[in-house]
Amino acid sequence: MKTYQTRPFALLSLALAFSLGACKTAPPVQTSGAREAQVANPEQHKQAQDLLNRASREFSEQKYEQSLANTRASLKIEESFEGLFLEGNNLMKLGENDEALRPYLRAEEIRPNDEQLGLFLAMLYTSRGQLPEAQKRYLRLKQAYPKEPLYAFKVGTTYKLMKDYPNALSNLKEADVPAFANKDQLYLQLGDVCVEMKRYEEAEAYFKKAQLANPNLRDARSGQAAGKTAKFLEAGNGLFRQKRYA
Repeated sequence: MKTYQTRPFALLSLALAFSLGACKTAPPVQTSGAREAQVANPEQHKQAQDLLNRASREFSEQKYEQSLANTRASLKIEESFEGLFLEGNNLMKLGENDEALRPYLRAEEIRPNDEQLGLFLAMLYTSRGQLPEAQKRYLRLKQAYPKEPLYAFKVGTTYKLMKDYPNALSNLKEADVPAFANKDQLYLQLGDVCVEMKRYEEAEAYFKKAQLANPNLRDARSGQAAGKTAKFLEAGNGLFRQKRYA
């Protein structure tokens, strides 16, 4: 009998805090003009770049519909990674998450190792429930940026959603370094995973660490209670199977 459930909604909220926050505060990448000598039609290239720069300013001003229109006008003249990425960002801001996938994937074909795009795609796939596709991007980011604990954390939490608890545990432990700021969330996820693996003493220790890192974290207290309940039920089930009663 299942006695304890994971918190996928909390994980998605955390993903939004880590990922879409960057989309809100950072303007999209602008073209530099360095390619101008290499393009077939420099005049059209400049026209496309001017439209894209205007769209970038509008995005920063939260004028997403205007930004989207100018971005698409730029892309009709000349396809670019920057334009496709900006189109996806605008669509995300307008709530058109499914439609945003198309330009993001095309941008990924042009620049497959872009860090910010990889993070956004992983988040978008997670929100759609397509966890293997999300994990593909997180694993790529973890390999490309081994010193960034965020990606070990995201790989671990995605494995947790996929119910691959041994891989979740090992990757989450890799994120337990001083550079990782969200220790309360890390220890909470580690506690959840340990409960699922029936490692109840470890789970309780992680929930205590989470509460020490953030005394106002209610999930740590509920996690401790759930872990203890699961432990007692497991012990009771074991006694019943053995037909031994206190």
